[in-house]
Amino acid sequence: RAIVAHQGHTAEQAARHFGARYASTDAEEIFNDDSIDVVWITTSHQSHADLAIDALQSGKHVFLEKPVALNNDDARRVADAAAAADRLLTVGFNRREAPASELLARELANTTGPFQIVYRVLGDHLPDDHWLDDLVLGGGRILGEGVHFFDWMSWLTGERPTLVHASGGAKGLDFTA
Repeated sequence: RAIVAHQGHTAEQAARHFGARYASTDAEEIFNDDSIDVVWITTSHQSHADLAIDALQSGKHVFLEKPVALNNDDARRVADAAAAADRLLTVGFNRREAPASELLARELANTTGPFQIVYRVLGDHLPDDHWLDDLVLGGGRILGEGVHFFDWMSWLTGERPTLVHASGGAKGLDFTA
């Protein structure tokens, strides 16, 4: 129905491409449009929490590209807003939908005992000034991409992790939680 983007020409081009009725640079237009039931948020990560909360409070269901937020407090605010609004909040994790993941899940369905998963990732090189590596805009690659892997492992095992360790990268990441 509508496309919103920071740049008007970007919104208009996307609206033409997807057959939307209108384009805007003001998200409030979508939030105030009673003919819109669902808002799909695919912005840079720093805006996810506030946009999701505004959409939920305006009575919209929300599909939110990951991550939900860049910190725990904002993630909690989003969850609270979804509960208070009685609206569906869906996060865009996709690894579990892959045919290989579904096959593996079927094969492991009757497996018991503790699981140990080593998930090795070789991420593409990003330029030093890429927005994803900017902790304010993108939150870094763990929040921007790593959440897919954490979600997949939790989905596959049906459990929450007890230990996570990440290391490597050009910036010398070494993280354990």
